[in-house]
Amino acid sequence: MLFVETWILVSAIGFGALVGSFLNVVILRLPQGRTVTRGRSHCPKCNATIAWYDNVPVVSWLVLRGKCRKCGTSISVRYAMVETLAAVATGYLAYRVLIVDGVRAEGLESFWYPTAMVFAVQVTFVYALIAATFIDLDHTIIPDEITKPGMVLGVAAGIAVPQLHQTTSSLEGGGLALLGLLAGAGFIWAVRIGGRFVFRKEAMGFGDVKYMGLIGSILGWEGVVMTFFLACVIGSVIGIFVLVVKKSRYIPFAPFLSAGAAIMLFFSDEVWTFLREDYPAFIQRLIGG
Repeated sequence: MLFVETWILVSAIGFGALVGSFLNVVILRLPQGRTVTRGRSHCPKCNATIAWYDNVPVVSWLVLRGKCRKCGTSISVRYAMVETLAAVATGYLAYRVLIVDGVRAEGLESFWYPTAMVFAVQVTFVYALIAATFIDLDHTIIPDEITKPGMVLGVAAGIAVPQLHQTTSSLEGGGLALLGLLAGAGFIWAVRIGGRFVFRKEAMGFGDVKYMGLIGSILGWEGVVMTFFLACVIGSVIGIFVLVVKKSRYIPFAPFLSAGAAIMLFFSDEVWTFLREDYPAFIQRLIGG
């Protein structure tokens, strides 16, 4: 069993790193309207095609010390960061879902469904979060190519894999996914309208509305509400830093939504336990003692 678990974990990390390399292509090309499935990667300075051995995720960047082999132009560390982020996230999900919830809890006999399907949906969701985050950081947009298919696939996943929403009923799973989509999109739409009324300008872009619809279709309505709360907390901390250091009042919100969604995906049990049990107990002890 140890061999199987090790193989799953190593394979997942390697796969995640490869997907991270592809996500770098998506992040670069999608906002430019270029195809992400054709055309070899090349150096933006000398236009030299990057050989396969110089395109190994993370490793090639380290070996080349972040520079083009041909002309020596610096290659942003962010490429390696995206690959590492995808690899670590995939490895963590593989451990939690495939190994702990799958192999150890259910055994190999019932491993492929629903366990492997839950993993496939959740890891695809994480890849969408990564791509949307870095595109929004670069261009302050969240492409429809990510959000619109994501919302449709999120509801379809709820029907096909209702275990994503802690049920075995496809009807209930699809309904919870749709409810989460409407809750997420509707919540941000309300903030958008409220911001326009109070501040006389858009508080949220329409891309954020669709993005929260996508998040809600996977995390459900409770998860999407907590995602927004966590995003506001994280955004407030980062926003103060940006205001003090960079003297800027504008930062894109999608990265904070992504962070909140990732926390709820990875640590939802811990979050709910803290809010429903640990925090009330702490307050009770504080008041009582």
